[in-house]
Amino acid sequence: FRDAKEEYTLRINNFLMQYIKNNIYDTNKVNLIVDIARHSKNDIFEEILLYYISLNQNVEQFKMISWRGNFTTSIGDGNLGDIEAADWRKILSIVDKSNIGFKLIPIKRYLNERIESCLEYAESERKRKFLGYF
Repeated sequence: FRDAKEEYTLRINNFLMQYIKNNIYDTNKVNLIVDIARHSKNDIFEEILLYYISLNQNVEQFKMISWRGNFTTSIGDGNLGDIEAADWRKILSIVDKSNIGFKLIPIKRYLNERIESCLEYAESERKRKFLGYF
């Protein structure tokens, strides 16, 4: 998908969307598509996320998708908690674009909890660095 010719882009995007639709309750298969979107087809990530939540608002299944990936890396003095919080904020901002309404409250609550958790971790990282505990 990464080096596909431009004339195949629409066909690839349609395939990915159809694959999600056909496998909406199979989190392993949805994770595969999300991983492709994050690494090879970043231009369609937002569309995939919005399409997924339009078809499935189950928060427990949403939690099983690796929307931001599994790992966080940082160069230098980057704060991993802040980086993860920014990723979750970006995901929340995409979810906020949906017109589904109140059905998304559990997913938005989950995303806000993830953001808060990451911010708490970021603060503890700052304290550790300040006190010299690496």
